[in-house]
Amino acid sequence: MESVNDTEINYLNQDHLFAIYSMPGQIDHFVVIQDDSLKSNYSGNGSFLIAPFDNSSDSPFVKITPTRLVKNGRFQINITEENKLKSFTRDEYLDTTNELIQLIKDAEFEKVVMSRIKFVANRHEDLYELFLKLKLTYPNAFIYLFNIPNYGCWMGASPELLMQVNGTCKTVALAGTKPIDDEGRNQTGWASKERDEQAIIERYIEKNLLVQKYPFRKKGPFTVKAGNVMHLKSEYYFQTEDDVDYLAKIFHPTPAICGTPTEKAMEFIRHIELHDRDYYTGYLGPVGIHDERSLFVNLRCMQVFENEMALYVGGGITKDSIANNEWDETELKARTLLAVLENTYIHADGIG
Repeated sequence: MESVNDTEINYLNQDHLFAIYSMPGQIDHFVVIQDDSLKSNYSGNGSFLIAPFDNSSDSPFVKITPTRLVKNGRFQINITEENKLKSFTRDEYLDTTNELIQLIKDAEFEKVVMSRIKFVANRHEDLYELFLKLKLTYPNAFIYLFNIPNYGCWMGASPELLMQVNGTCKTVALAGTKPIDDEGRNQTGWASKERDEQAIIERYIEKNLLVQKYPFRKKGPFTVKAGNVMHLKSEYYFQTEDDVDYLAKIFHPTPAICGTPTEKAMEFIRHIELHDRDYYTGYLGPVGIHDERSLFVNLRCMQVFENEMALYVGGGITKDSIANNEWDETELKARTLLAVLENTYIHADGIG
């Protein structure tokens, strides 16, 4: 039995290891629960992988091997952990970004991705309803919620594929951010800062493909919509017998979420950011569940606490960056989740 349909509520809490996910463009979602004390209803060999941003951090690489795999299952999650995270104030972010821009101009780095956390009150969200709203609002994103005991409950809507193996292998370069105007029209033209940022990621991917001796085909760059913003995107296709998790480890972390040179940018992030990223800008996805082998970057995500939601946002800093603009970009990215949260609040309050 590969999975069961279940309309009953699955009661979950922070002691359970589980993930819930919906693939881009798909209507169905799956609840993946690992609980060895229960009789398995799943006979497959697949698992759900969750990797942290920094392999040297305390956050573990997790493989959820399902004992229950429930198609379109309802769930209710009890979150009792309180938020104790810290992040930059606006002034701290601007000061740090200006210092970083000068370091890049002095050739210390080519690019560094800076992140921060935006905190919003948790008005006791029904996470099942919030998950469904994310699916409806962002049908072309990878929608997910996962919980790792002692490491938190996370959810989000990722626009970025890290690696997919489905006959042909696929990875993408995704960078550059600008808003869609109030009428929903795509703005035309990209500034040199965004084009350069995209080119950095393309060079990184192409170098790794050549080192691994994977002949590849490139499509792009072209403009894509992701929620309330636009990005530049290039797609790469290649053939190999290597597993998707092996390929992910070759490419992670890309300049899209870390910077270049990679190790130097990583070390800077470890020391300058006031928070541990944990699973933000790591990767996750199903490997072998229903023959799906896709891993996505953990972007547009938040960590769920009893009292607050911690929204993780970031942006690539280059020599052409302007600190105020970078702050505004993180605010814009936060709206991906804020729009859904605010709509939930309005509905819950009986206003609309």
